[in-house]
Amino acid sequence: MKPISTPSLEDFLGISLSGDSLLVTFHPETHEADPAEYQIAGVLDALARIEANIVFTMPNADSGGRKIWSLTESFVAENSSRACLHRSLGQDRYISLLSRVSAVVGNSSSGVIEAPSFGIGTVNIGRRQAGRVCASSVIHCSSSSDDIFASINKALDPSFRKFAREVVNPYGMPGASKRIMRILDNWDWRVVTQTFYDL
Repeated sequence: MKPISTPSLEDFLGISLSGDSLLVTFHPETHEADPAEYQIAGVLDALARIEANIVFTMPNADSGGRKIWSLTESFVAENSSRACLHRSLGQDRYISLLSRVSAVVGNSSSGVIEAPSFGIGTVNIGRRQAGRVCASSVIHCSSSSDDIFASINKALDPSFRKFAREVVNPYGMPGASKRIMRILDNWDWRVVTQTFYDL
């Protein structure tokens, strides 16, 4: 894959990537009692208080995804000089963007699996990724606006950004599957709160 240049990305996105920039993907947490609009409200409130350019990608098709999309559209309309929303960036644009943003925010597996390989921090909101092995550059927080705000500020702090650049991604090194199996063998499965249905 040939990386897409910053000017080309900015042309596609319609916003600048200079200064601090965040890549945000927030999916509905279907096992949570709170409705989707409550789940996204804390995210958007925190982002409104952060001075950064923001690229949103569309949530998945789970129940509540349309409500999250609609509320995010309203946020982008009110912050159009620094925020944009796209259904899909495509793999090349997404990977190129990961190499240029300051941090990833949301509850997508990409923040846990891919982002650490790019030397950036991830603010992982809620419990959607609970149980996954994570790099130490992943900051876990609740869906509280204040908690998200503090976690984003930590991810953007120069000392944390320097730390994130040195982090080793557990998913990106040779032998990752063996390390994951070793962790799973010793895992306390009573802490897993998600229910899975075998189709």
